[in-house]
Amino acid sequence: MYSHSSRVTKINNKRIAVHGGEFFGSHVRLIDVEPSSPEFMTEIGSFKVQDEVSVHNVMAFGNKAYVAHYQQSVRILDISDPTNPKEVGRFVDWSPDGSSDEMFDGVFGIDVDLQRNRIYVANSPTGLWILDDHPPD
Repeated sequence: MYSHSSRVTKINNKRIAVHGGEFFGSHVRLIDVEPSSPEFMTEIGSFKVQDEVSVHNVMAFGNKAYVAHYQQSVRILDISDPTNPKEVGRFVDWSPDGSSDEMFDGVFGIDVDLQRNRIYVANSPTGLWILDDHPPD
């Protein structure tokens, strides 16, 4: 597995790394990176969609992680319990029509503007997407 993107956030005063691997079988792993923890540098949780689709970039703020997940597009995870991350949002717009069947086709870039509640997404076949990050009413 190739380590591609990681972000560190604090959950309950504990530093947690949200790590995105790349290539076949890779997925999101949550790693305890709190030096005083007995689980320091240990994987404590994970999130996986399917083996054939890779993660590219991740961002994390507090108890939320945002994942650029190539053909599985955008996934938003609640990581308030880092041992059991839950998907709380997604936007999937990938279609094989007009795209290749390459593993690295689809969403490869993600940036989050917390003040404006926006998610900026770079998608290889379709370009830039700007998404609202508002919970449903």
